Amino acid sequence: MTSKERVKKMINGEKPDRTPVGFWYHFPPEFEHGAPCVQKHIEFFRQSHTDVLKVMNENWLEADGNIVTADDWKRVKPIHKNSPLFQDQIDIVKGVADALGDEACIITSIYNTTASAVHCYVTERKKNIPPEITPYNILGKLLPMFLRENPEVVGTAFRIIGESLAELAGACIEAGAHGTYLAVSGAERFGFTKEEYEKYVSPADLLVLEASKNAPVGNFLHICKTWPDYYRFKDYPPTVKNWGQYTEGNMPLEDGRKVWPNDVLMGGFDDRTGILVEGSLEDIRKETFRLLDLMGTDKYIIGADCTLPTNIAPERIRAVVEASQEYADTHK
Repeated sequence: MTSKERVKKMINGEKPDRTPVGFWYHFPPEFEHGAPCVQKHIEFFRQSHTDVLKVMNENWLEADGNIVTADDWKRVKPIHKNSPLFQDQIDIVKGVADALGDEACIITSIYNTTASAVHCYVTERKKNIPPEITPYNILGKLLPMFLRENPEVVGTAFRIIGESLAELAGACIEAGAHGTYLAVSGAERFGFTKEEYEKYVSPADLLVLEASKNAPVGNFLHICKTWPDYYRFKDYPPTVKNWGQYTEGNMPLEDGRKVWPNDVLMGGFDDRTGILVEGSLEDIRKETFRLLDLMGTDKYIIGADCTLPTNIAPERIRAVVEASQEYADTHK
């Protein structure tokens, strides 16, 4: 069974030969773009044996100049699939898909509306951002402040971002991706209100999900940051949902069954510390068995909170894959 078949069966409610596995990390700067990036993804897949191969996205959205005031969000302009920024990402997806075909389950990374708004805010002056201006400051304070000062201008910018991302998502599916991985932020309880999120952020995000709803595998939703309001995503259509259960204010993975009883959940391992990063291979095997005992072998993909350390040894990910197979062999 190929990785794509394995993941698709799990999503469709069928029984694959074993529980699928999905891990990834950001590659060093010299492998972030072009042919070196394509080759690094292929190498990672071959060495790790992961089933879900997420094509990383280092192509951040940009505004047409610095954003300082709420009115400056007029600087956010539509970005189309033939732009150099998007074409780099599309070419990377195509290169990986041409090399691996249906052997891997290839999903393309898309940053959601608010995450991309943060990118627009910082890209023009990223070399001069004061240390106190962190993504949390921008998400939790600056973006809501800008929106409340000028909802028409900022709301329009969010819509333009969503439309641009939807075009990117559709182009990546056409290039060979089997699905999208939408990383969503902005639902933190200390930032936008529920009403603001539903009026200005969700509609833009849903454009992206709509653009890739007919993808061969479908949509993955990654809920970023701390203290999110999960119920803002209760009716989001992706069939796979993932979040950082080890992050402050986040719920345990198993509790996600109460929020999304019909969706596939993905996760289980801490991404930066803990057993996968620091434990022995036997520790990893035992933890994989524990997770499968806890989550079951239906509607579940073994993964981590988020991206793993760049220097993690591929054999650690292979240990999870091998443990998943061993579990399947001994629980027939």
